[in-house]
Amino acid sequence: MMQYILALISKFLILVIFSAPSYIYATTHFCGTQTNWVPEQSSFLVALNTVPTGFGKTHFIVGHPSHDVPQTMVTRSTPHAPSSTTQVFFTPDDDVRNELMQLINQESKKIRIAMFLLTDPEIAKSLRQAKQRGVQVELITDASCLKERANKINFLCDQGCTVYIYNPSYSKQAAPSIMHHKFVLFNDSNGKSLVWTGSYNFTKMASKTNQENALVLEDQETFKTFAKQFRRLKERSHRYGRERNITQIES
Repeated sequence: MMQYILALISKFLILVIFSAPSYIYATTHFCGTQTNWVPEQSSFLVALNTVPTGFGKTHFIVGHPSHDVPQTMVTRSTPHAPSSTTQVFFTPDDDVRNELMQLINQESKKIRIAMFLLTDPEIAKSLRQAKQRGVQVELITDASCLKERANKINFLCDQGCTVYIYNPSYSKQAAPSIMHHKFVLFNDSNGKSLVWTGSYNFTKMASKTNQENALVLEDQETFKTFAKQFRRLKERSHRYGRERNITQIES
């Protein structure tokens, strides 16, 4: 009799375990400190209801408390080349746009830019000034940048900068691609060949509100590798517009 009762209890426990809703560890305060065990479906709704509009519809992050970490510029030697240095900046904690414009203003020979979006008028003005003092300015951007009302591509083209628009069908793949790079090559900025790269687009939002990063790399091998990729991008792009001299810029 006891064995029969134990068997029934075991079956009942198995039924409860396999019929109960699945649980995941989630927080009811997005990236906060309060955490609770909640049903999987509920936690999914919590995540969707607490992230900003436009966040990814298939990925969400829950359960990690936030911590304030002071952001500062870091200069360090890279392991593969003791003489090379890396500068790291973050927005909105650092004035990344000012750091970029300083490099543009210090350049004396050539600036090559591969940038997904370029809408910031202050950066465009700095590039115009560089062109006016004899610096060669080349720019490769994605076609979607031209759809932005505030884009500065036409302005830079009219200043005499060489502009290329990436051809998404260059490889004849079934799915078209985009030119999502964000890097700049400075040939002679205060006597140094530098690579600027990171997540930072040349936009006001990237400078003032977005959480972005930018790195300045002083390493000859890295510079050569990026320069090679820039040449590849030019081969995968179309020349845009024509050269003219116009001194006005949209605000």
